Amino acid sequence: MSEAEKRRKHYRERLVSPEEAASRIKSGDRVVISHAANAPQLLIEAMTARAEGLRGVEVSHMLTLAPAPYCAPGLEESFRYSGAYLNANTRAAVAEGRGEFRPVFFSEFPELLRSPAYPVDLALVSCTEPDENGMVSLGVSADYTVQAVKSAKTVLAAVKKDMPFVYGDCVMPVTEFDWLVPDETPVPEFAASGSGPVEQAIGQHIAALI
Repeated sequence: MSEAEKRRKHYRERLVSPEEAASRIKSGDRVVISHAANAPQLLIEAMTARAEGLRGVEVSHMLTLAPAPYCAPGLEESFRYSGAYLNANTRAAVAEGRGEFRPVFFSEFPELLRSPAYPVDLALVSCTEPDENGMVSLGVSADYTVQAVKSAKTVLAAVKKDMPFVYGDCVMPVTEFDWLVPDETPVPEFAASGSGPVEQAIGQHIAALI
């Protein structure tokens, strides 16, 4: 059996439901969620649905474009956000003492994930479907996600059909992922707000200076 065939076999055998994938999360685990548009909302929701059976799960990430239901009031015994970025979906939890801010430069976050002092139990990420060689891409938000996959004891991946196949260090064998979940939801987008009279006036002023 060729390496490509072994990878494709792994992919077929490791496809599970979101609920089955999330069942790998245990109380006391440290869970790192991938960055920005790579955040796997399907797995995040499946993890949060297990709140009653989990205690003391630390959730860490930088910016995510997905909602953060694990930061909801009343779930602090199950989940605690401990991340290096405050966004609309995490700010209230930290401000109200249900989470904590970990001051780390973005460029240093992969180094933190490599540190033996910061063991990563699970990584929750998104990826493309495997190609004919059984390789997948982490897509639009590789950054620290690459190191999260390498460092985590267990990797759960949402396989998204519309995730662009981006080349570079973010391309890896599908065997790097322990459990994979088919995900039909679209890749999150950052919606740009429209410009008003003030923004138009600023733009015209700048254009006149160029």
